[in-house]
Amino acid sequence: LSKEPQDDPKLCRDKQNAIPCSVLTAKGQYDGKLAFQLFGADEAASTEDGDWAPSISIWQLDPTVAVPQIVLSYYTGGAHCCMVFKVATVDEGGKWHVVDAGYHDGDVGYRFIDVTHDGGAELIGVDDSFLYKFASHAGSYVPTRISTIKSGQLVDVTKDAKFHQFLGRELRRMEDSAKQSPISEINGLLAGWVAQKALVGEVGEAWAKMLASYDRRARDGLELCRVEERVWIKSPFPQCPQGQQYTVTFPEALAFFLVQHGYLGLDMSKQLGVDVTSITERQKAATVAYERAMAMVAPPPNAAQSQFQGRITGPSFTCPVPRDPLAQLICETPAL
Repeated sequence: LSKEPQDDPKLCRDKQNAIPCSVLTAKGQYDGKLAFQLFGADEAASTEDGDWAPSISIWQLDPTVAVPQIVLSYYTGGAHCCMVFKVATVDEGGKWHVVDAGYHDGDVGYRFIDVTHDGGAELIGVDDSFLYKFASHAGSYVPTRISTIKSGQLVDVTKDAKFHQFLGRELRRMEDSAKQSPISEINGLLAGWVAQKALVGEVGEAWAKMLASYDRRARDGLELCRVEERVWIKSPFPQCPQGQQYTVTFPEALAFFLVQHGYLGLDMSKQLGVDVTSITERQKAATVAYERAMAMVAPPPNAAQSQFQGRITGPSFTCPVPRDPLAQLICETPAL
C-alpha cells in the first residue's frame, strides 16, 4: 500500500485539494505482470498503523476460479461512515476486474463467511438505508444483506433460498441484541426487525407486533414526498421540493419504505393494510402536475435573451395567482 499522485477528478474527491492529489494505491502482479490496481481516494485514512488503517486481505470469494480475491478496505473518516471496499478478482477467462463493493457503515462493514460451504465466502453486510431513517444511528437496527463475487461482478443473493437458515440465525442475533440493550427508539428497532422477518417469510406476524408496539409520538422518517424523486431538487443531495412534503403514520411510512427497498411486494403491503400502490399512483399524478407547473417558469434564455439572464429573479408570470395552486407554489418556492 502506498499513497501516489493521481490527477483523476473521480479519485480527488476533496475539492479543496489541488489536482494531482495523493491517493491510496495497491498494485498486484500475476505471472510476473501487472494484473490490477486498486485505488482508494484522497479521502482515505492514513496508511499509518492504527485501528482505522487501510488494509489488504486475501479471500476466496468466488469458488469458480482458482485464484483468490484481493480486498482493499479503508476508512474515510467521520462519524460512523464509511468503510470502503474494493475487490480485485479474475474471471473464468483469466481477465482481471476491480469490483467496487461500496461504501458501508464504518461500525460494520463486511463479514466474510462461507455460509453454503462451497469454498467461497459470501460478503455479509447490512442495509445501511435503515440507518437514521426512523431513529438515530444508535437506535437503528439493520437487516442483513448477502452478496457474492461471481464472474467479476458483485451480486446480491440475499433472497436466494439457500441462505434462509442463515438469515434466521441473523434474526435471532438481532433479537438477542435488542434484549440486551435498552430500547429508547422503538421504531428504529421495529423497522429493521420487520425487514429481517420479511426475509425469512414471517412478515405477517412481525407486522401485527409492530402495530401493537410502535411509538406514535416519534416523528423520524414519517415524511413522504408528493412527487417522484426524479423531479426532486438535485443539489447538493436530492431533496423533496419545498411544499411537497406530507406526514403519514409510522406503519404507512414503513410499508412504503419496505416496498421501495424490496422487502415487501405491493400485494403484501395491501394485505398488511397499507395500499402502497395508491400512494405511488398519487405520486405519479402529482409529478405530472408539478412538471406542468415547472413548465410555466421561463425557459432558459436563447442567445438573444442571454443579456437578461442575470436579471431573472422569479417566474415569467405575475404573482400571486390565487386561483391556480400550482402557480402559487412556484411563487412561494424560491428554488423553483
